[in-house]
Amino acid sequence: MRNIKHFFFLVIIFFQLDALAKIPGFNDRNAVKEILEECSSKEVTTFGYLYIGEGLDKNCLISKYNKVFKQEPHKNRFAYTDWSTDARNKVYPEYQTEIKDYASKEDIKTVTSIWNDVCGETCEPGKDYLYEVDDKFWYLVSNWMSSIRILKIDDKNHPLLILVKDHHIIGVSPVHIIHIPKGKMFNIGNGQLSFSKISIEEIVFEYSYSKSYFLLKEIITDGKSDWVGGGAFWFNASSSFNFDTEKFTDKYINPPSDNCMKKEDFIEKTEILPTEAFDHIDGEICWWDEFD
Repeated sequence: MRNIKHFFFLVIIFFQLDALAKIPGFNDRNAVKEILEECSSKEVTTFGYLYIGEGLDKNCLISKYNKVFKQEPHKNRFAYTDWSTDARNKVYPEYQTEIKDYASKEDIKTVTSIWNDVCGETCEPGKDYLYEVDDKFWYLVSNWMSSIRILKIDDKNHPLLILVKDHHIIGVSPVHIIHIPKGKMFNIGNGQLSFSKISIEEIVFEYSYSKSYFLLKEIITDGKSDWVGGGAFWFNASSSFNFDTEKFTDKYINPPSDNCMKKEDFIEKTEILPTEAFDHIDGEICWWDEFD
């Protein structure tokens, strides 16, 4: 009898866990696609962070998402202890889905996310992004708190390249570009990037190691350590990324500075970029010992 009771107990637990795993939006990113398809007129295609479809009924989306927020896994995810009273009660906030303008970009909307969240002392839902042209829509769901920018559109205002910057690691903000014609998402670095060329074949951008520093290579002679010209230094570089070859070409930007050394010595002592990144420089290479 005990074994039978134990068996039925395990069966009940199994079905509870199975039901929990199938709750929309809870550890199941496909649920986002399923809801979008239920609320739109055609099958939704997806790659990377992006979902593409047609005929999105936003009232349907809000209704479906609100049902997700009422389910126990989401309530528990956002629960917190109220330390303002002696009772220290557990608070279970119930969020509602909102669709709003994204900052000053009125053509992009933010949607309260059932997938990602933003956590500090407590957690709250993050934001998805929605862009619509006529009957078509592009719906972006990042894994983390993020910001987006449409880099290039076609003559129908359909997006071709979308930049997504994740903000989930202190001091590091990975930057991705979603290339819609190729159906791929590319990681192109991190931090603040300034673009000088944007096309569906290639992008060129300048980046700065403004929050990081490098130590010049340690030279050891007869057991003694010497940091030749050592210490922290900062520099800018430009990089081109070819979407066909999926390769970067870096170029060191020589700044006006009194801190300089012979090119061969600098390359040998730092090893910060491929040698080809300095081919355009004749003479000395310079850097900043303070970030300006």
